[in-house]
Amino acid sequence: MLHLTVPDEGSRAMEIVDKQWVVEFQMQPVRRHKSVIFLCLALFLAVGLGYLSVARPRYTAVAELILDPKRPHAPQSEPITETLVDIAVLESQLQTVKSEKIALGVIRNLSLAEDPEFTQIGTVEMIAARVVPGWNVESESLQRVLTRFKRALSVRLLGRSYVMEIAFTSYDADKAARIASEMAKVYIQDQLEARIDQSREAGDWLQARISDLREQMTKAFQQVEDLKAENAASSRQGYARLRELEAEAQTYKSMYEAFLNRYVQNVQQQSFPITDTRVVTKPLTPLRPSYPNPLYTMLGAIAAGLCLGLLVAFGLERRSRLAR
Repeated sequence: MLHLTVPDEGSRAMEIVDKQWVVEFQMQPVRRHKSVIFLCLALFLAVGLGYLSVARPRYTAVAELILDPKRPHAPQSEPITETLVDIAVLESQLQTVKSEKIALGVIRNLSLAEDPEFTQIGTVEMIAARVVPGWNVESESLQRVLTRFKRALSVRLLGRSYVMEIAFTSYDADKAARIASEMAKVYIQDQLEARIDQSREAGDWLQARISDLREQMTKAFQQVEDLKAENAASSRQGYARLRELEAEAQTYKSMYEAFLNRYVQNVQQQSFPITDTRVVTKPLTPLRPSYPNPLYTMLGAIAAGLCLGLLVAFGLERRSRLAR
């Protein structure tokens, strides 16, 4: 037979008392050593305020580009069809923006190789120059500029969209906006030059193909005229041969006209190059520094001060109990 035990009011009261005693026991170190906790908190707050007072602010400017695969590339192109750009294409565009070619173009256009923010030799490099044999600081100048430039650059895709964000961080707000804007310009110019080079290579191939087709078409029509002049088409076999040569000549003519039309379109594309990428958000000069963040800095100081204060308080409490 199953017996159910129902807790009485006395046992419930004891459980409540036990829980209150546990809470009271845990709060005792905090109450006894609250001055230590406040001291740790005040110390970390002072450190946070000191850091904010000496830290050099940095500013981040953002430019946004969009990859538009539906844009026509020439004034007279085929009807636009719906196309999908997979993630590999987007990642390729992103890696192109982050490439050294684009970075060096921006460095050259804005003369960043003479900017102290990118060229100033750090303490570690000075020590390495004195300690490591053969270490030449001057020969590492361009590499230093490129490394610091890439360190301040951030390029990412916004979600599952065609929008690409270019962010640059600098000690100067205006410089950050200029560099972010120049990054977008150099990247688009690189895309234009790449498209022009592709069109030029395609044009050279088309010219050679057109020359061959013109020669074959002329030869085919000449054979037709020669056959007509010989009156060889009067026979059944000659008539069939004439029809064959005329069909061949028309085929070469159609191919020649198609390639010639494509060549004209290619020349127009070189004259009016259009890329798949365009700027949708121009970088503005940031009004507030992105680093350091006063709110996050002080919250971090408060959290660190409280954690250290509690650890010290519980440590002192444990030490005093062991000493009894």
